[in-house]
Amino acid sequence: MNNIRSLRKLRSVVDRFEGVVDEETLGLLTLYALGEVEARGVVRKVRLFFRKDCKALIEVELESQFELKNFGLADSKLTSIRCTIALDGNMMEKASLISPGSVVEFSGKFSGDLLKPERLEVLKAKTVKLRGTVAANSGELFCLFTDSYCFCCYCIKGSVSPGTEVEVEGALAEREVIIVRRVVELEENDEGILKYLNEKSNVFTPIGELPESGRVCVSGRISGIGELRKYRNSEYASLHISDETGRVRLLLWNGLDVYRKADIGDRLEVFGGRVERSEKTGEKTLHCDEFTILRLC
Repeated sequence: MNNIRSLRKLRSVVDRFEGVVDEETLGLLTLYALGEVEARGVVRKVRLFFRKDCKALIEVELESQFELKNFGLADSKLTSIRCTIALDGNMMEKASLISPGSVVEFSGKFSGDLLKPERLEVLKAKTVKLRGTVAANSGELFCLFTDSYCFCCYCIKGSVSPGTEVEVEGALAEREVIIVRRVVELEENDEGILKYLNEKSNVFTPIGELPESGRVCVSGRISGIGELRKYRNSEYASLHISDETGRVRLLLWNGLDVYRKADIGDRLEVFGGRVERSEKTGEKTLHCDEFTILRLC
């Protein structure tokens, strides 16, 4: 890494682009110039994507081997370098130990603007522990309801049944998503599931009382069906549901099979929808992404 060729590449990139592009872009160009990267850094962001397969994007601010003075760049305006690491497949188990503030050491090469790690070591793990009730499940996903908060969980080693009281440990990613490393069932019997079914209404937030942001569970009758639209290379649709307290618009970025079966008056249960409030109109929208579980009743 610290050889004459690397130094020349770095110096050339900084001299050419400093003052022309912003600091973040300059940092990425500096990394690209090195080709193969070996470094250590502090995790700033974790974002999980779950389409046909699961992938985690880890944004890391580099330290240690990337001290700028070691590369003759102490006089530049470049104060830090960040890169994004893409984890999938066997690497996903390590993702369950990585939250903002974790420290990782890695090596790999860039593929586009993402670094594909050949090696990844978690030097400082950071996880959260939560206790709650499984409100719904679907394959590797389940919705965890704890007090008045709702989290969407991706469980690497399977899922758990609705109504089960659990303790979950894992990494906290953006959008109130937990990458589960360990799940312990605290109660798994017919009595517990029956209690859950009897008290299920407590899981649902009245539409008129939706928070400003965060994930929630809601239940209502479909009162409007929008058109199927295209955004970039994917499709999305909109629905409106209503209960006795109000009406809300749903944007379905996932679950289009539910949209195609839906009819006015059908009851729809939404587990883990993400609330967003428009700054212009104040209107709240419930986004149903790849972690949201939908049930037509």
